[in-house]
Order: sequence, then C-alpha cells, then structure tokens
Amino acid sequence: MTNKSAKYIYEQAAIDVNYRLAADYYQMDFDAPGMAALAKPGQFVMVGVGGEESYDPFLPRPMGINIIDRQRGKISIIYQVVGRGSRLLAAKQAGDTCALLGPLGNGWPLDIGATGGKALLVGGGTGCAPLLPLASELARRGIAFDVLLGARNADGLLCRPQFAAYADKLAVATEDGSAGTQGLVSLLFPPQASYEVIYTCGPQPMMKAASRWAKELDVRCLVSLEEHMACGIGACMGCVTLIKTPDGKEQNLRICCDGPVFDSREVLAWL
Repeated sequence: MTNKSAKYIYEQAAIDVNYRLAADYYQMDFDAPGMAALAKPGQFVMVGVGGEESYDPFLPRPMGINIIDRQRGKISIIYQVVGRGSRLLAAKQAGDTCALLGPLGNGWPLDIGATGGKALLVGGGTGCAPLLPLASELARRGIAFDVLLGARNADGLLCRPQFAAYADKLAVATEDGSAGTQGLVSLLFPPQASYEVIYTCGPQPMMKAASRWAKELDVRCLVSLEEHMACGIGACMGCVTLIKTPDGKEQNLRICCDGPVFDSREVLAWL
C-alpha cells in the first residue's frame, strides 16, 4: 500500500465559529480555502491547539474533517472535550487562528455503485464526523446507502439530521436508551444484508464488531483507524499498525499516511 496523500499544506486558519453541539461535543468551522480545495472525504487535519504565537501544547491534534465546503472555502471539525488540548480548543473564539496541516491521509475509497450496489455507513461517537463528507459525496453521486449511528446517549449521536437528509435509511442506538434502540450499535446489524461495502469509523470495539459481521456476510468493510500522532505525515513513526498484505506478508504501516482507512481484512490485530 502506498501513500496516496501527496498534497498537503500548512495554513493559519481563522476560526469562523466554535460552538457547543451538546454535552462536551463542539464543532469548529475554519476559513481555510486552501484546505477546502484539497480535502477529500475521510481525510484529517493536524490542528495546532496553542495558537499562532504559542507552542504550548507543542504537539497538534489529529481531527477528522467533518464538513468540506469548497465554494465558501471552509472546513469543519467536531471534537469532544476530554483533556487539556481539547479544553483549549473549546475556549477559542471566532477570529482566533489555528495552525492547520493537511489534508492528510488517504480518504474513503469510492469505487462503488458501478453495478448498482448499496453502501452502509456505521459511526460511533466522534467517529460519525468523518463519515459525513462521505455521505454527502455518495448522495451527490447518486449511490444509495443506509446509516447506523451509535453513542452512549442521545447527545453523542452527532450529525444525525444531516445523515437523515442523505441516507435511504437511518437507525440509531444508545447505550442508555435515550434515543433509538437501547444497547450497542451492533444490535442494529441485520443477520442478512445485501451491501456492496461497509464504511465504519468510531470506537475500536464497534469497528471490530462491524468487521466481524462483514466477514460473516462476505462484504468488504473499510475502517478508519485512530491513533495518537505527533506529526501526521509519517515522519515520527508513532502510529504504526501491523497489516497483512494481499500476498499474505506482514507489514508495519503508518495510520497517518498509509491510512487512516484500511480494509478490515488487512488489520492483523483483528484477524
């Protein structure tokens, strides 16, 4: 597997809006025309948290791109406040700037629909965010798809109205039963299904469950892996995962530039 993400830029992007979606989830919109022109569904950006004149925290944070608006030159991210870096992001105001490096990684493969096949999108928590540009692109191409969303509670069902506008069918599950089916999103997996491909992003146990289900159905399953990253461009080697190549060999690949999207059948730790 080769790194197809040959184009990325550094951009000091002004924050357009930064607002609380629900509970500890926030959305931040950037004026980033260069990034918006290059970004593809499934890619991510490294976001400098400290600001233009501060290097504290020193390391940027990887964030999946939630909205790509080429016409207006804007991109958006959704993040959850879980630590010092995300708390600093939540405190930023419109007009502040963040250093962005991206778009990074290889996005979602879109080789689907030639034979009228249907897709399924499975998202959990903040993993729903990188699936939204995919939903928009599939809808633009006239490719039919369903969406399954899972979260701990109703607040975590991110982008639910937007997915509903694009999808043929939308079903949700929450662990506390505050919306949809009570329990894990895997409860929504039907015993039989006729999908050409399954796209999934979210907590690793959820993606593992989706990949096992896809294997039972003999359906291709594409997963977007997450890992702590220092650079996002493959230099630090901090996000390596062991992959099984098509010829059966084992190879260490970098999630940031060889991924983040992999075929679930390649992820050796899951086999």
